[in-house]
Amino acid sequence: VGYVKPDRGSFPDVAQMNRFILDAGAIPTHTWLNGMSDGEQALDQLLEVSIAHGAAALNIIPDRNYTPGVKDKLVANLYQVVEKAGQLDLPIIVGTEMNSPGTKFVDSFETAELKPLVPVFLKGAHIAYAHSVLQRNCGLGYMSAWAKTNFNTIGEKNTFFEGVGQKLRPGGENILQRLDQSATPSEILNTLK
Repeated sequence: VGYVKPDRGSFPDVAQMNRFILDAGAIPTHTWLNGMSDGEQALDQLLEVSIAHGAAALNIIPDRNYTPGVKDKLVANLYQVVEKAGQLDLPIIVGTEMNSPGTKFVDSFETAELKPLVPVFLKGAHIAYAHSVLQRNCGLGYMSAWAKTNFNTIGEKNTFFEGVGQKLRPGGENILQRLDQSATPSEILNTLK
């Protein structure tokens, strides 16, 4: 099967769903299974199409992508998608599935396979946390018009949201409620000192 360069209008259902997600104040997120399907093996093209249709983050469920102590194709695929997401500045959001019997409640991030990826996973968690709090409290989330105005690159935006996520503390998020569209990234970070 040949590859056809994505056209923004070629997957209207995906674009429409991502519009719905944006209208809800959330981040359109591409889900990645394990890199074994034909589509996921064409990772560059898959992410290009997904981003062209609005995806701004990547979801991975690490537990299904490795067997402790086994270096196999699943682990290689996991590392490949994490590397590619880093090249594209896609925050990675990880977790477990709670809809399947026998699924772990929390991933085993201390395993040899996942431990090297923890900094990347924490970065995504900080970004998602900051987005959620800023969006809920003052409409200044990751995908907001405010974010588009205040950051020239996705990398700059990720650095800011990661920094906010690192400084925020559960129960203390209300400190951001007094902020509005006129707030600068520096003012927000200074509010959290």
